[in-house]
Amino acid sequence: MPRKYIIIAVVLAVIAVLFWTLRSPIPAGEETVSSSQRLEKKTTAVGGITVQAQPELLGDGNLQFLLQLTAHSGDLSLYDAGRNLLLKSGGEELAPLRAENAAGSGPSEHHRELVAVFSAPQNDDFTLVLQRLEGETEAILQWP
Repeated sequence: MPRKYIIIAVVLAVIAVLFWTLRSPIPAGEETVSSSQRLEKKTTAVGGITVQAQPELLGDGNLQFLLQLTAHSGDLSLYDAGRNLLLKSGGEELAPLRAENAAGSGPSEHHRELVAVFSAPQNDDFTLVLQRLEGETEAILQWP
């Protein structure tokens, strides 16, 4: 008789564990599909300026770039990202929805960190153009 109760208790425990596992939400940070997707970081150098761009596809479909600009010579403090950034995708040229200094980063002669957000691109092939970096010089970064 006690063996019968042990078997019943084990079966009920297994059923309880399965039920609890199947109804528990997935913990934060372990989603199967993330709300944003990081893409490959690209780097280019134009004149005396190095540009690093880290794109991230946001959950709303918009595309955000974290940009790091380093001038080995020249002055980056006057660079107007809102007017001089351009995203090309699917035959369209898009101006940023917003472009601003990254948190904790202000205009500097030699180092700038910027965040720029663009509307969702037409496809996975897109080009970021930083116009007028030094005079009429452009930096061009392409994905993929």
